[in-house]
Amino acid sequence: MYVVALVTLGRSADEEASSFASDLGITPYEAGLVLRGALPAIVLRTDVRERAIDLLGKLRARSHETVAFDASHVVASDAMAALRSFRFEADAFVNVAGSGAETRLPYADLFAIVRATHVTSSVTVEKRTERKLSIGRAALTGGLMPSRTSTKETKHTTEEREFVLYLFRNDGPPWIVRASKAHYEGLGPSRSASTPKNFQQLVKRLREAAPHAIFDERLLAIRGTIDPSSASKMDLLAHVVALSLSQRQRAYRST
Repeated sequence: MYVVALVTLGRSADEEASSFASDLGITPYEAGLVLRGALPAIVLRTDVRERAIDLLGKLRARSHETVAFDASHVVASDAMAALRSFRFEADAFVNVAGSGAETRLPYADLFAIVRATHVTSSVTVEKRTERKLSIGRAALTGGLMPSRTSTKETKHTTEEREFVLYLFRNDGPPWIVRASKAHYEGLGPSRSASTPKNFQQLVKRLREAAPHAIFDERLLAIRGTIDPSSASKMDLLAHVVALSLSQRQRAYRST
């Protein structure tokens, strides 16, 4: 599958809406919703490579920052090296697995630090059976069936939000840090009892250790979920951000 993503607009949403709608075969109203929403945004998914290239050319011709790529090149967050225990060394960030195996990410290899939020939603159904007095039924049956039974269903939707950090490298697949899954002993004396504060401290320490790495948090503005999880959507958008940044530094490799 080929993906085209709009990163930034080259002209106002009002000026672009008509052309954008024509390119995608949607209404100007639908186009306006996309153009006025948070960016980056996936605007096309297609199995036809030529269709993606054609749209990419049209959008760039109107001065919009746009990227296109083969989605099979995107590393899913579940397949990324996930941070557990860690430590900061003089020249590298070290991930320590539960087995004790260590993986090093040299600071010089860290290209971009991208913040995002994964949202997971779940639905539970509560069934409740009630027996209610039915005066009419009691009269008809001589009091033998004075009540009727009814079952009500109530749906409860729960959303869980998790801060994540994508660590894109110059060479090799990205790493991911999930705020609630990391063990923060590696922060030393700056570790606190609060997971959000520890996560913020981890981000701060990484940025200090690799000041050349580009820090980007625009994905925090992306709302909505993909049932049951927004992780796959964020994986694509994080890839979009890395590709966009690479157009300036030519560091991140998409394949």
